[in-house]
Amino acid sequence: MRNQAKLLSFCFAGKNDNYGGRFVQRLANSINFLARNADTLGRLEDIEVIVADWGSKTSFSEVIPLSAQGALITKFFHVPEEIAKNYSNEETKFHGGKAINVALRRACGKYISSAAADILITEYSLSQLLKLLSGDFSTYFF
Repeated sequence: MRNQAKLLSFCFAGKNDNYGGRFVQRLANSINFLARNADTLGRLEDIEVIVADWGSKTSFSEVIPLSAQGALITKFFHVPEEIAKNYSNEETKFHGGKAINVALRRACGKYISSAAADILITEYSLSQLLKLLSGDFSTYFF
């Protein structure tokens, strides 16, 4: 059974393997910054963050330092290492497309965003995006 629908789901994927250096902290920064900005806008209830954890030995949910707001909007889905390795690139032990699909399939948003897990979305950008998706801008495509 799906959770209550949100306006927008942010879907991220990663593996707790220190990719690019300090990946856990970069992911936490992304989620916490997004949550803080949504809370400032009074739109925290309109968004969710879905994180696909692709074969980590230690899952993100065990180690990621989330703020109170970040914890409210984030759901983690851990793909066990023994399963992920069967569907991963031999060199990187990761498959971005399959990993993000884990998150996409579990998203409850009317709209879905798939982005790098360490993206920083400013308050202004989030405000404009939510206004657009809510129909508060008159456009020719909504």
